[in-house]
Amino acid sequence: MGDTKHVQGERSLLRLDERFPLSAHQRDIWTVCRSGEESAQFTIAGHQRLHGPVDIDVLAGSLDRVTRRHDALLTRFGEADGVPYQWVGHEPLPVEVLDLSRAPDPAAACRRAVDAALMVPLRLRTDRLFHPMLLRQDAETVHIVLRAHHIVADGYALDLFLTRVLTDYESHIGDGSCPGAPDEPSAPDESSALGAPSAPGEPCPSYRSFVDEDLAYRGSPEHQADQDFFRERLNGAVPALFARRPARPGGDRRVSVTLEPEEVAAIRATGTSVFSYVAAALGTYLARLHGTDSAMLGVAFLNRRGPRHAATVGHFATTLPLLVPVGPADTLDSMAGRVAADVRAYRHHERLALGDMPRPAASGDGRRQLFDTTVSYLNLPELPDIGGLVQERTGHQRRHDQDALAILVVHHRNTDLLRIELDCAPDVFDDGLPPARVAEHLHTLIRHGLAVPAGPRPASRSWTPPGGRTRSSPRTGRPYRYPKA
Repeated sequence: MGDTKHVQGERSLLRLDERFPLSAHQRDIWTVCRSGEESAQFTIAGHQRLHGPVDIDVLAGSLDRVTRRHDALLTRFGEADGVPYQWVGHEPLPVEVLDLSRAPDPAAACRRAVDAALMVPLRLRTDRLFHPMLLRQDAETVHIVLRAHHIVADGYALDLFLTRVLTDYESHIGDGSCPGAPDEPSAPDESSALGAPSAPGEPCPSYRSFVDEDLAYRGSPEHQADQDFFRERLNGAVPALFARRPARPGGDRRVSVTLEPEEVAAIRATGTSVFSYVAAALGTYLARLHGTDSAMLGVAFLNRRGPRHAATVGHFATTLPLLVPVGPADTLDSMAGRVAADVRAYRHHERLALGDMPRPAASGDGRRQLFDTTVSYLNLPELPDIGGLVQERTGHQRRHDQDALAILVVHHRNTDLLRIELDCAPDVFDDGLPPARVAEHLHTLIRHGLAVPAGPRPASRSWTPPGGRTRSSPRTGRPYRYPKA
């Protein structure tokens, strides 16, 4: 391991093939993957649709150049004596270009290809963990598809990467350059912006720098203080988890619901964020399903502290347990205010990895999970203006196998366009409680909360789901009736 070729980045002394440790957040993923590398649960995808005069050769060159500027996307992983390590590899994978314009339905073929990108497991020890691809739909429509393992990038990182690719493309589209020449809520914060896009050819911050910071943090008083913070916050909490069983095959388990602009405006008029309001509604819904007076949510945080982290491609994101009490007199308005205050407090302690979190006693089935329902906030950025191109960007991530429900709140920045996506475990959300009905219940709860934001009717009883009926509680198995207004 003596290759002296350097990665194009700020750490000129980082040699290719030099081994270094994992961050605590990467370690958590590694631990899960050791026993389940055949699962695609940690595959994430970024997707951008471009319509207009696209030069696909120049675009492929931009993808290659920008990939080479980010050490995280070239990273490989191994293990020695039971201890994982990582190193920066030599070359990125070639950009795959697929021409689907001759398919019977090119648009449908492209949609299938984008969906398929999320279904492919990436094995840590043997596979390359970042795959860029271009799909030609027709003469004027091209799709950029990024497939990555979560251990090398989070959703924010893929957004940042796509923005840099388009910036590079715009700089090369008219200058005659050789096409292939090398050169977070999201954290639930609706005002956060992507880091500086980095001018074409400028070095990008190295993810290795964050790993060094994380190693120093783990032995510091700040790490102990963060553990103490969560130990106090979670003291006495007993997470309510869904009962799990072998899944039945078939069935659509991913659904979404769109909030109307007037509903988004009404939420903002309460003085709280959309994320906090949705999290409060979700907590209320779960408490009613489980028959408890609180719900534990896993809330995604960016964990990017300052402009350097904001400009770095890599895996920073963390998911932290947030207890949402549901009192008999609470309204969604009051609960959303508490969620927002808790999220602000958590941001001072978001460096703590989930694997270092104080754990509850084991449940009846032996699980020591803090939560099995997660909620994330994806604030899609304003896209760079490239003359003549109509752009559309989406992000894709999967529910982790141990979770029963993963909710992604997708917001297009500076608009009132908001979509709530639900990824449901088929063994929990079956014909008795199908995902479409869960989405409908959650939307109904939000609408009813907005109708009486500060009135006497409590959030826990402010809705009547369509088709209300009795079913077994997903936690205890005892008969349980859907809540009535």
